[in-house]
This record gives sequence, C-alpha cells and structure tokens, in this order.
Amino acid sequence: MNRKPLPRIEVDPRKAKEAVALACRNLESCYPKLDPESYAAFSKTGDRVSYEEPYFQRRNLLLTFAIAQWLQPRGEFLQKVEEGIDLVLAEPSWCLPAHNTYVRDAPVLPFPDPERPVIDLFAAETGATLAIIQSLVSLSGPRWECLEAELEKRIKVPYCSTHFWWMGDGDEPMCNWSPWCTSNVLLVFLLTGGTIDERDLANKAIYTLKCFLKDLGEDGGYPEGVEYWTHATLPLVVSLALLKEMGCEEAKEMETSKKVQALLDFPLSMCAEKSWYLNWGDCSAKARVGDVRITLSGRSFPCEEQLTADGAHDGLIRYLSLGTYQVHGAKVPLPYYHYPSLGLSVWHKDGWDIGVRAGSNGFSHQHNDLGSLTLYRKGKPWLVDIGVETYTGKTFSQERYTIWTMRSPWHNTVNPQEGEQKSEGKARVTRSDGQGFEGIFDGAYPPKWNWRRAFSVGREISVQDTCPLGSVLTLVSQTKPEPEGGVIRYPGLGLIRFQESITVILEELPVTDARLRLAWEGSLWRLLVTGGPFSWVIEPTDGM
Repeated sequence: MNRKPLPRIEVDPRKAKEAVALACRNLESCYPKLDPESYAAFSKTGDRVSYEEPYFQRRNLLLTFAIAQWLQPRGEFLQKVEEGIDLVLAEPSWCLPAHNTYVRDAPVLPFPDPERPVIDLFAAETGATLAIIQSLVSLSGPRWECLEAELEKRIKVPYCSTHFWWMGDGDEPMCNWSPWCTSNVLLVFLLTGGTIDERDLANKAIYTLKCFLKDLGEDGGYPEGVEYWTHATLPLVVSLALLKEMGCEEAKEMETSKKVQALLDFPLSMCAEKSWYLNWGDCSAKARVGDVRITLSGRSFPCEEQLTADGAHDGLIRYLSLGTYQVHGAKVPLPYYHYPSLGLSVWHKDGWDIGVRAGSNGFSHQHNDLGSLTLYRKGKPWLVDIGVETYTGKTFSQERYTIWTMRSPWHNTVNPQEGEQKSEGKARVTRSDGQGFEGIFDGAYPPKWNWRRAFSVGREISVQDTCPLGSVLTLVSQTKPEPEGGVIRYPGLGLIRFQESITVILEELPVTDARLRLAWEGSLWRLLVTGGPFSWVIEPTDGM
C-alpha cells in the first residue's frame, strides 16, 4: 500500500506561537533516562511511576520539538528532534512494563523481548507518533531508514502476524484498547506505507472495531465512564476516518449507525458543569473530555475546554490541537437520560445533576459502586465519587477490590456493618423516569442482606433506603459536613435531614495521591451514618 500524507489542518497562529515558545523554553532540558531496573520494578513491586513518568516525559519533549520544527524550522529544534528519535528507537520495547505479556491478564514479564515486540496501547501510540513526526520533519537518510525499520519490526510485522487480545476473538469482552491500538496502527501503515494489501488491513481493523462495539448497547452508554470514553471514541472516529480514506464501505456504515451516533453524544448526558462530570469506576470527576476529541466527533458541549499542547504525549492530539475549529451552538443536556445497557440513570433538572448506576460490577475499570448516588448542585460537587488513585501493579490484579477507592464503603451506598458489595455483584432497576428512581441491590451483597434505594427528584431530593437495622450509609463530599443530631449541614450547599434516629462518624480523607489531586484539593470527607432503614431529604440552601 502507498503512504498517505497527514490530513491538513489550518494552524491557529496563537497556538503556533505558544508551541514554538514552549520548545524554546525547553531547549536546555535533557531527555529523561529509561533504565532496565525501573522497567523491572513493576514486576517486583507494582511500581508503575518510576518507568512510566520518564517514558511519557521523553515523548512529550520529543513532540514539543518536532511540532516547533514543523512550524518554524531551526537547527536547534531539529537537533533535539533527532536526539529524541534516536533515544526512542534505542528503547528495547515501546510497551509499558505493566502490559508486557503475551496473554491477557497473565503475569507480566520483568523484561521485554526485543525479538517479540508486544503492541500495547503505548507501543502503538509511540509508533503513530514517530510516523507523524516523520511526516512533519525532514530527517536524514540513515535516521529515516532506521525509523522505518523499527516501525516495520515493532508495529507492522507483529500486527500482521500475531493475535493480540485487544484485536478481538468472538465473544471475548473488549475495552478501549481495541479502537485505541487500532487507530494508531492504522496511522503507522497509512503514513509510512507497507506491503500489506489495503483490503486485508481494513478487514483486520474492522473486525476489531466490531468486537469493541459488540459490547456496547444501542443506547450509546459507555461502561468505562466519560474519561475512558475519550480514549475510545476519538480512536474509533479516527479509525473509521482512516478506513474510509482506504475506501472501506463498512466503515461508512459503522460511522452512521445508531449505536456510534449515540456513543458520540454520551458525554453530553454526563456533564455536570464546565469541567465536572458525573463519574463512576476509575473515571475522574474532572474527566477533561472537552478538547479536540469533541470537535473531531462533530459535537459541541457546554463543558468544552481546549487541549493545551503542553503535557500531551499523543502525536495525533498534539498535531490536531494546533488547528482552528469553529464551534457552533453547543448542545444542552436533556433533563433525563436512561441507559438500560448500563443500568445508568441521569437527571439534569431543578438545579441538580444526579447520577446512579444499577447494572453490574466487575467490568473493565469498574468499582463496587452500584447504587451510589452522585450529585452536584448548580455545578458544585455535593455527594461525590472519589475516582481512582495512581495506578500500581495492584490496580489490575486479583487484589484490585482490596483498594479502598474501589470498595463500596467509600461510595455513597448502604452497607452491612460487617460486609460490602461484591465485584461480581448485580443490581436491577425497577423504575427510572424523569421524576425519580427505584432499584434493587440485593444481588451485589452477601446472601440474606437486602438493600433497595428509591428517590424522587425535585427542588428537594427525597431518598428512601430500605435496609436492615444497623446498616451503614456512607456519604462522601468535598465540602466538610457539620452533623447536628439528625441534620447534616453542608456550608454553601444545603443540608441533609434524616427522619429517624441515627449515629454519625465523620472522617477526613486527605487527598495526597497525585492522580486524585487532579480532581480534588485538600481533603474529602466521609460520613458514616448508622441506623436504617433510612429516610433522608437533601435540601439546597436558598439561592442554590
């Protein structure tokens, strides 16, 4: 197949100036070192940071100089580009230590095998980034040949000759890896050419995308949450665009399908206010979806933010974010959404943004958080979902659900005093409409322990938790609550009023983890309310 050029963009002069200035500020910066010891650290201790941080910094810095060289060719920029490319090409593997395995969910190998490259999320992304840089910057003959050879060895040959789990295999469940890896591999082939027939490449890619889409409902609900939607839907959009460029008719049909179009609108329903989102699982409340990804999807939402060039290590995003895009009238969320495929219900009405999930635990990036009530009042967080700490070896292991942020007592749920939700737990929605919700969560807990949650949505939120006496209701907030008898005050927001006798314990949760600090500052607060059954009303302060 013949190589194709990058899609042309109309460069925004302001963004171009900022990108060149960023490169100038970094001219004295050295590329970080990557060593075998830090690679092996993950298999020994579960530490992901010591290798991943310099790994991504190296690519970020390389892209900074490559973009600047493309915009404003200068000898010092080119020198730094060549230095960075040489370092990346010399890496024994582009696969992250946490992903260095040939079998899904198998224990990772401590060191990579350069003769058997693994294509993971970031090996594929590195390949695409190098192909993009090659399209933007004129490289010397020997370096150009070396880059082409490494792309052949690490991406093209393995993709054609090896079945990686993310490619899909019948009914095996997929996740955002499928479109993410596929889009980057397609970019490598299209930008650099190759011997594979375009029809064979398209068929292989289409199969993977079908395997990914088969796990999603026709309603467009994305099970991994909005944050992971960004790393699934943009790659899906890119993959389909590249396949259409190759004349693939199936890509055109998939792009216009009801499921894909509904998927593109999913973040709109999850918007709380500006950069806040209704979240669950590993998804952050500050999901940052409102960038060029939204623009590429053809959508415009009220929460839209622009992606800055500083800090991104994805070559396609860095390139596309330099363009000028016209944002037309933004869509406004509907008052009520229900996603049967997820058991997810969402309300945007009477000043509230509310979400509750009553489907199943145990999927990719999920927590044991069925029934957890997340709500914002006029764009301000009230009852919140904490999210997930910095990934370690424990995060995606058999010990995952021993991590505190994954467990139901750290969500806005009801639990036994001795017990909590199961990772294989299931729930059932019995009523969901514009006025409220009812769900049964017995299947998420130990046998013979029952919990049903119902609430109505109006100026006030009235909640009824039917559960055994002595149960524990957890309420997590960013605002420090002030308990006083059966009333819990939240300064600046309002109060929660209980109708029965309760006992309350207030715990401070200092936010020290770097990933959590992206959403939360200072401390979060956990309120443990013992009693049950619970009847409680959430009342906003006047003016709120």
